[in-house]
Amino acid sequence: MEALFDTYNILTSKVQNGISLSIDQIGKFASELGWNPSYFEKPTLEDFANGHIIVEHGLENTAVLSFLNIEFEELSTIQQRLLINISYNNLVDWHIVVDRNYINYIYNRSLPGASVISRNKLDSKFNDLRSEAFDKVRGKKPSPNLPPLDDALIDTISYWKRNLASLTNYSVTNGEISSLFNTIFFIRALEDTKKRYDKDSIGDKILMDEFNLLTLSQPDNFNITYLLKHVIKKLDYGEVPEDIVNFDTLKVFNELPKRDVQFLIRDFYINKVADLYTYDFSIMSKHAFSRIYERYVSILKIEETPQTSLWPVVAEELNKATGTVYTPQYIARFFAKYLQSQLPVSKFLNLKTLEPAIGSGIFIRTLLELQWEAFDGQLEENIYRNNFENLLGLDIDENACQATRLSISLLHLLAFNKFPSKLNILNKESVDYFMTSNHNNEFDVIISNPPFVQFNSLDEENKNKLKNYLGPLYRGKPDLYFAFLKLAIEALKPGGYAAFVLPHSFLVTDGAKLLRKYLAENVIIKFWADLSSIGVFGNTGVYVTLLIFQKKHPHSSRETNNVTILKCNRNVGKALEDVLNCNFVEQKNYSIYQVEQDIFQRDQWFVLSKFEYSLNKRLETFRKLDEFLDIKQGFNSGGDEVFIRDVVDIPANELSIYIPHVRDREMETYTLPEVITKYFFYPFVNGQKVDQEYIMKNFPATWDYLLSKRAILSKTKKKRRIGGFHPELETQKICFSLKLLGHILQ
Repeated sequence: MEALFDTYNILTSKVQNGISLSIDQIGKFASELGWNPSYFEKPTLEDFANGHIIVEHGLENTAVLSFLNIEFEELSTIQQRLLINISYNNLVDWHIVVDRNYINYIYNRSLPGASVISRNKLDSKFNDLRSEAFDKVRGKKPSPNLPPLDDALIDTISYWKRNLASLTNYSVTNGEISSLFNTIFFIRALEDTKKRYDKDSIGDKILMDEFNLLTLSQPDNFNITYLLKHVIKKLDYGEVPEDIVNFDTLKVFNELPKRDVQFLIRDFYINKVADLYTYDFSIMSKHAFSRIYERYVSILKIEETPQTSLWPVVAEELNKATGTVYTPQYIARFFAKYLQSQLPVSKFLNLKTLEPAIGSGIFIRTLLELQWEAFDGQLEENIYRNNFENLLGLDIDENACQATRLSISLLHLLAFNKFPSKLNILNKESVDYFMTSNHNNEFDVIISNPPFVQFNSLDEENKNKLKNYLGPLYRGKPDLYFAFLKLAIEALKPGGYAAFVLPHSFLVTDGAKLLRKYLAENVIIKFWADLSSIGVFGNTGVYVTLLIFQKKHPHSSRETNNVTILKCNRNVGKALEDVLNCNFVEQKNYSIYQVEQDIFQRDQWFVLSKFEYSLNKRLETFRKLDEFLDIKQGFNSGGDEVFIRDVVDIPANELSIYIPHVRDREMETYTLPEVITKYFFYPFVNGQKVDQEYIMKNFPATWDYLLSKRAILSKTKKKRRIGGFHPELETQKICFSLKLLGHILQ
């Protein structure tokens, strides 16, 4: 406890007296109070704060802890807003402000002003600063009446996307609009970063200021391309790589009216829908871009269609525009932290990584962020820099690639104060790329949320490509993501890790049977989560599972037998945090336990709770019921209205070619109904199928009845089985011969 107070006193001291704390010490302080430190935000040039810790609480519920050297209530209104702006721009709803005497819990999405939900005097045991106290305070939060940062920014982008299309007479392409937004984001990030750490060297709003100067000094020569070039040069960060900013794509906007350019620029300073806060791209650039860009890429992605449209550029997929389809940050964070827990520090800090469907780059960006946090200056910078040079990202959408390049470049700039010399973010289709280049056994880590595209949604060219790539793994109608799993197994180094978001159907569908077997033979499943009860992708009807596996060494007989299983119904962030902490629990919201690899030898992979798994293992030790009974289960007659008859309509002397039929609603426990009223036409005698001549001779009334139903039977599809049991149930087949059917239909 004394050590906690020593750290606390330094963190809230007005005069540091040359004493400083390492990030490890600050992290340890937060950990001892029950928090999971995510990263430390250095104080700005403002002199009322000594630093900020962003902490995790269940991977998805985070808070910012700020340590002040004066009491929060002594801050001016402007200073308070500047402080709370840190959490808002980090996409964190809660800000916990700690000063010498008080702990203030602030919810930043409430008007008027940021709401102080709880203000408690510090006690000797730090009770009100522990994570358990946060659980209680969260329940007191008011209903939010301010949108989160990503909603506000996406609304602004959506608004200007429509306006820009209109202002250019709908001649502008989606890629050109994306390029303009990327360039504005880029400039705002450079500007805010310089302003945050070197305030005296730059004006308050350089992009806006330069717009005003140029429109006055060069009104006839002004255009937006010139403005953006001029501002980047003035910011003086050196030569900007062309794959980050391509000015040629911006020329289409040079005829925009000055008034519209002014309002466009203004809207990326001022948060129109949450005007309590301003945009701070220096904070967003560090961590929040992972989540923002996931939605940004979605809103800018338009499916190509041959149909004509009055406004082809501005159409948006509404479910994506409203944020219902994007990879949640907690999944990306979990994958990165899981890899960190499995790898030696030196290995984790120097990975060769592939993301074959990069989208916004959320997985690679989150992994790089965590490596940066773990780096903490412990090794030479070139070791961490290798991670940028050794990554490969592929996507068929150039807008996604461009957004990812910008996001990763800004992270590199924050880490090394310069742009990366090269980023391997390629506008390529992954299957094509890997079919024409050899990357086998190359990558340490592969992370992906591959496209969930059904086989029938592919065109013929891509169907054939998928069939050729899968080869012997091709079965039925495979989904596109099958190729990404095969690709990962081939591209991983022996001992390398892959982390995938997959549809739940992969575990059970017959079409994935061969691929599941291939996985079981070539990898060690390390983690498997059933999140089908969680709305991971909103109301899209997609049920999700997480799969992490390690590629086997070809000549190694040693295998890790245990796989960690998560069956989750609620509180997914806390559940994944417990997985990371190896907390094996059984509760109503989720179950975490370990089993052996042999469960993946089965045809279907079912995720059970620990209790269900244990019960199933015990039941497997008993002899099966079919060893004692001849079990028949279900049938498909091919024409119930013809073959199922009332017993009163069947001559008594012809009942031998029928069998009793009990409908499901007539079934009783452990017994049969006393009276059975329905019989099923069953063309077998002594176990042998009979032909039409036999029926005509021995069952004439039944034959006449079948002939009277020829109109119904004539509607039968060619492939329809008449009187056949379902083959998957492995029960006895009952069917007419084609000759018999043909005679009836004559």
